Amino acid sequence: MNPTSMSTEWAHDRRTRRTAFLVLATLLALLFIALADHAEDEAERHAWSSVDVAARSLVQRERHPALDAPVRRLSDLASASVLVPLNLVVLVALWRRHQGLALLVPSLTLVSTLLGAVTKWLVARPRPGLTGYGFPSGHVLVAVVFYGAVMYLGWTLLERALWRWAGPGAAVLVILGVAYSRLYLDAHWLTDVLGAVAGGGASLLVALAWVEHRRAPGPPGPWRDARTRAAGRPPDVLA
Repeated sequence: MNPTSMSTEWAHDRRTRRTAFLVLATLLALLFIALADHAEDEAERHAWSSVDVAARSLVQRERHPALDAPVRRLSDLASASVLVPLNLVVLVALWRRHQGLALLVPSLTLVSTLLGAVTKWLVARPRPGLTGYGFPSGHVLVAVVFYGAVMYLGWTLLERALWRWAGPGAAVLVILGVAYSRLYLDAHWLTDVLGAVAGGGASLLVALAWVEHRRAPGPPGPWRDARTRAAGRPPDVLA
């Protein structure tokens, strides 16, 4: 395949991914808005939906003292004490060879944290037990964005098939674990968690669509290492 046709194929793939990201982001954003409106209405009426009440009852029936500590550790995977060091690790790991992507994960983590805080203030729905504001779950929202971005970078940058599948698989398990932990610890209603997944997913996909738009076009150049040139993969930097 000549360089021109390779460049055209990569550009088409990027457009396809970008379109898919934006369509799914739009659907998730609409779901997020609908759930936020529902949560705000509940806060004003001081009434909780039967779905939230049933989900809380179901999860709390399964609680066991022996599981409390491990589940708290699972929830901590989306806490500042864990994510701040992990963001620094990602930044340092990518800085030398992929500077255009190095700031992606820390920036998204910060933006998602702000999104969660502002939405909590606007919606003002109490958590279970009527303590604090719960919509959306900040832990879940940040987990979706951080681990989702790491999943994308792993799939994009790693060459070994084993790692390209293992990394995203682990990220999905962490996100699901954090989501369940917030219900188990009675820190959030089910709709708080679902809203966080929708809001975090929409934010992440918009950012990834931008990344796909900004990725440098064209066939591999002489500045890339021999293994990447031989594989014929598209550039992994931003234009």
